[in-house]
Amino acid sequence: MTFLTKRPVMPILFASFLATATAIGVRPSIAEKTLPGAANISSTVKIHRMERGSTARLAMNEACQLRVDFGSYASGIDGLTFARVLHLIATDGAISEVYMIPWGREGEETLCIYELNEDDAKRLFETIREMIPQESSQAWTTVVYGEDSHSTAWPN
Repeated sequence: MTFLTKRPVMPILFASFLATATAIGVRPSIAEKTLPGAANISSTVKIHRMERGSTARLAMNEACQLRVDFGSYASGIDGLTFARVLHLIATDGAISEVYMIPWGREGEETLCIYELNEDDAKRLFETIREMIPQESSQAWTTVVYGEDSHSTAWPN
């Protein structure tokens, strides 16, 4: 399934983010500050959603230039970090194409970003690395670029 979306689709994702933030106890006013400018997005991103269980998704996962994995410890993914990364994808002019690859039963998902120049890939890796919580007992998130990776740790 492929979507060619004008980036103003973000208000839908933003609304989803607000619902997630409210569900986990973050006041909407705080959540709104977290994703500023969602309604002012004007470029286009192509989003490919792979089918769960697709054999092609395994090859896609291995070939990702920049990969973000959202996993879970039987409690669902970190919805707040997922929303922040989606917002980055929608607002960063360097990203024109992303593959969304579902692989679990609790919302586990991999985002594969392609067609980046080296500088943009490194910059996005660092930006996403900063978005990922240091520790979590609910869910883990990992960003991978080449040999570099960063992941949420289990609390000590």
